[in-house]
Amino acid sequence: MKAFNQIIKPAEFWTPDLNRTKPQPFPGRFPTRWSLLFYEVTKRGNYKIAWQYVGKPNSALVNRIWPFLSKHGSMLLVEFDKGGAFKQTWKNCPRGEFTTQTLNHTLSAFYYPWQPDAVGVAFFAHWAKPGTGSRGIEFGKRRFFVYSPYPKMDDLAGIERLRIYRQWLRRVNPWNGAI
Repeated sequence: MKAFNQIIKPAEFWTPDLNRTKPQPFPGRFPTRWSLLFYEVTKRGNYKIAWQYVGKPNSALVNRIWPFLSKHGSMLLVEFDKGGAFKQTWKNCPRGEFTTQTLNHTLSAFYYPWQPDAVGVAFFAHWAKPGTGSRGIEFGKRRFFVYSPYPKMDDLAGIERLRIYRQWLRRVNPWNGAI
Protein backbone atom coordinates (compact mmCIF):
# COMPACT_ATOMS: atom_id res chain seq x y z
CA MET A 1 0.00 0.00 0.00
CA LYS A 2 1.18 3.52 -0.73
CA ALA A 3 2.15 5.84 2.09
CA PHE A 4 -0.63 8.22 3.14
CA ASN A 5 1.22 11.35 1.96
CA GLN A 6 1.62 9.80 -1.53
CA ILE A 7 -2.10 9.12 -1.74
CA ILE A 8 -3.23 12.66 -0.96
CA LYS A 9 -0.86 14.65 -3.17
CA PRO A 10 -3.01 15.06 -6.30
CA ALA A 11 -5.57 17.86 -6.14
CA GLU A 12 -8.17 15.60 -7.78
CA PHE A 13 -8.11 13.44 -4.65
CA TRP A 14 -9.81 16.18 -2.61
CA THR A 15 -12.53 16.92 -5.18
CA PRO A 16 -15.45 14.50 -4.73
CA ASP A 17 -15.98 12.36 -7.81
CA LEU A 18 -19.75 12.04 -8.05
CA ASN A 19 -19.55 9.28 -10.69
CA ARG A 20 -17.24 6.91 -8.80
CA THR A 21 -19.10 3.81 -7.63
CA LYS A 22 -16.33 1.46 -6.49
CA PRO A 23 -15.49 1.78 -2.78
CA GLN A 24 -11.83 1.62 -1.83
CA PRO A 25 -11.86 1.39 1.97
CA PHE A 26 -8.83 1.74 4.17
CA PRO A 27 -7.89 -1.53 5.90
CA GLY A 28 -9.14 -2.06 9.43
CA ARG A 29 -12.28 -1.20 11.35
CA PHE A 30 -12.57 2.36 10.03
CA PRO A 31 -12.92 2.31 6.22
CA THR A 32 -12.85 6.10 5.75
CA ARG A 33 -10.85 9.06 7.06
CA TRP A 34 -11.59 12.69 7.81
CA SER A 35 -9.62 15.75 6.85
CA LEU A 36 -10.74 18.69 8.99
CA LEU A 37 -9.13 22.12 8.64
CA PHE A 38 -10.00 25.37 10.36
CA TYR A 39 -8.59 28.48 8.69
CA GLU A 40 -8.31 31.70 10.70
CA VAL A 41 -8.49 35.09 9.02
CA THR A 42 -5.38 37.12 9.89
CA LYS A 43 -5.32 40.88 10.36
CA ARG A 44 -4.09 41.26 6.77
CA GLY A 45 -7.04 39.28 5.44
CA ASN A 46 -5.08 36.13 4.67
CA TYR A 47 -5.99 32.63 5.78
CA LYS A 48 -3.77 30.51 8.01
CA ILE A 49 -4.40 27.02 9.34
CA ALA A 50 -5.32 27.28 13.01
CA TRP A 51 -6.30 23.63 13.54
CA GLN A 52 -6.00 20.48 11.45
CA TYR A 53 -6.95 16.82 11.80
CA VAL A 54 -6.46 13.99 9.33
CA GLY A 55 -7.43 10.58 10.62
CA LYS A 56 -10.14 8.15 11.61
CA PRO A 57 -13.65 9.47 12.33
CA ASN A 58 -14.84 9.30 15.92
CA SER A 59 -17.54 10.76 18.17
CA ALA A 60 -15.07 12.30 20.65
CA LEU A 61 -13.58 14.48 17.94
CA VAL A 62 -16.96 16.01 17.12
CA ASN A 63 -17.03 17.67 20.56
CA ARG A 64 -13.65 19.32 19.85
CA ILE A 65 -15.05 20.91 16.69
CA TRP A 66 -18.02 22.76 18.26
CA PRO A 67 -15.85 25.63 19.67
CA PHE A 68 -14.86 26.54 16.10
CA LEU A 69 -18.49 27.33 15.30
CA SER A 70 -18.19 30.58 17.25
CA LYS A 71 -14.80 31.70 15.85
CA HIS A 72 -14.23 33.75 12.70
CA GLY A 73 -12.68 31.84 9.83
CA SER A 74 -13.49 28.97 7.50
CA MET A 75 -13.82 25.23 8.02
CA LEU A 76 -13.07 22.60 5.37
CA LEU A 77 -14.47 19.14 6.12
CA VAL A 78 -13.75 16.17 3.84
CA GLU A 79 -14.47 12.46 4.24
CA PHE A 80 -12.49 10.15 1.97
CA ASP A 81 -11.39 6.59 1.31
CA LYS A 82 -8.32 5.39 -0.63
CA GLY A 83 -10.00 6.30 -3.91
CA GLY A 84 -10.57 9.95 -3.00
CA ALA A 85 -13.06 12.29 -1.38
CA PHE A 86 -16.76 11.45 -1.47
CA LYS A 87 -18.18 14.00 1.00
CA GLN A 88 -17.14 17.64 1.34
CA THR A 89 -18.12 20.89 3.04
CA TRP A 90 -16.51 24.34 3.01
CA LYS A 91 -18.23 26.85 5.31
CA ASN A 92 -17.44 30.23 6.80
CA CYS A 93 -17.72 30.60 10.56
CA PRO A 94 -19.37 31.56 12.87
CA ARG A 95 -22.40 29.41 12.10
CA GLY A 96 -24.78 26.96 13.76
CA GLU A 97 -23.71 23.74 12.04
CA PHE A 98 -21.86 22.34 9.04
CA THR A 99 -24.09 20.88 6.33
CA THR A 100 -22.83 18.66 3.54
CA GLN A 101 -22.38 20.51 0.23
CA THR A 102 -20.98 17.84 -2.14
CA LEU A 103 -21.73 14.15 -1.80
CA ASN A 104 -21.31 10.90 -3.73
CA HIS A 105 -24.55 9.14 -2.80
CA THR A 106 -23.41 5.64 -3.79
CA LEU A 107 -20.29 5.64 -1.61
CA SER A 108 -22.13 7.30 1.25
CA ALA A 109 -24.79 4.57 1.12
CA PHE A 110 -22.04 1.94 1.11
CA TYR A 111 -20.25 3.28 4.20
CA TYR A 112 -23.37 4.48 6.10
CA PRO A 113 -26.10 1.92 5.26
CA TRP A 114 -28.33 2.70 8.26
CA GLN A 115 -28.33 6.46 7.76
CA PRO A 116 -28.48 7.46 4.10
CA ASP A 117 -26.81 10.81 3.60
CA ALA A 118 -27.96 13.79 1.60
CA VAL A 119 -26.77 17.21 0.60
CA GLY A 120 -27.87 19.68 3.26
CA VAL A 121 -27.69 17.17 6.13
CA ALA A 122 -25.31 17.98 9.00
CA PHE A 123 -21.80 16.68 8.21
CA PHE A 124 -21.44 15.09 11.65
CA ALA A 125 -25.03 13.76 11.90
CA HIS A 126 -23.85 10.15 12.12
CA TRP A 127 -21.19 10.82 14.73
CA ALA A 128 -23.14 13.10 17.08
CA LYS A 129 -25.12 10.10 18.35
CA PRO A 130 -23.56 7.99 21.11
CA GLY A 131 -22.79 4.41 20.13
CA THR A 132 -21.90 5.11 16.51
CA GLY A 133 -19.01 2.98 15.38
CA SER A 134 -17.92 0.48 12.79
CA ARG A 135 -19.54 -2.91 12.37
CA GLY A 136 -18.22 -5.88 10.43
CA ILE A 137 -20.32 -7.24 7.58
CA GLU A 138 -19.85 -10.51 5.74
CA PHE A 139 -21.18 -10.62 2.21
CA GLY A 140 -20.28 -13.72 0.25
CA LYS A 141 -16.52 -14.11 0.52
CA ARG A 142 -16.03 -10.46 1.43
CA ARG A 143 -15.69 -9.10 4.94
CA PHE A 144 -15.72 -5.33 5.31
CA PHE A 145 -16.70 -2.63 7.79
CA VAL A 146 -19.43 0.00 7.66
CA TYR A 147 -20.62 2.62 10.16
CA SER A 148 -23.66 1.92 12.30
CA PRO A 149 -25.54 3.86 14.99
CA TYR A 150 -26.47 0.59 16.75
CA PRO A 151 -24.14 -0.77 19.44
CA LYS A 152 -25.65 -4.24 18.90
CA MET A 153 -27.65 -5.64 16.03
CA ASP A 154 -30.54 -6.90 18.19
CA ASP A 155 -32.88 -4.06 17.21
CA LEU A 156 -35.53 -5.19 14.70
CA ALA A 157 -35.28 -1.94 12.71
CA GLY A 158 -31.50 -2.38 12.43
CA ILE A 159 -31.84 -5.98 11.29
CA GLU A 160 -34.43 -4.99 8.69
CA ARG A 161 -32.16 -2.20 7.45
CA LEU A 162 -29.31 -4.74 7.20
CA ARG A 163 -31.53 -7.00 5.09
CA ILE A 164 -32.31 -4.06 2.76
CA TYR A 165 -28.60 -3.21 2.62
CA ARG A 166 -27.69 -6.76 1.56
CA GLN A 167 -30.32 -6.61 -1.21
CA TRP A 168 -28.84 -3.30 -2.35
CA LEU A 169 -25.33 -4.84 -2.37
CA ARG A 170 -26.54 -7.75 -4.51
CA ARG A 171 -28.21 -5.39 -6.98
CA VAL A 172 -25.41 -2.80 -7.16
CA ASN A 173 -22.32 -4.99 -6.61
CA PRO A 174 -20.02 -2.02 -5.94
CA TRP A 175 -16.88 -4.13 -6.38
CA ASN A 176 -17.50 -4.22 -10.13
CA GLY A 177 -17.57 -0.43 -10.20
CA ALA A 178 -20.80 -0.12 -12.16
CA ILE A 179 -24.32 0.69 -11.03
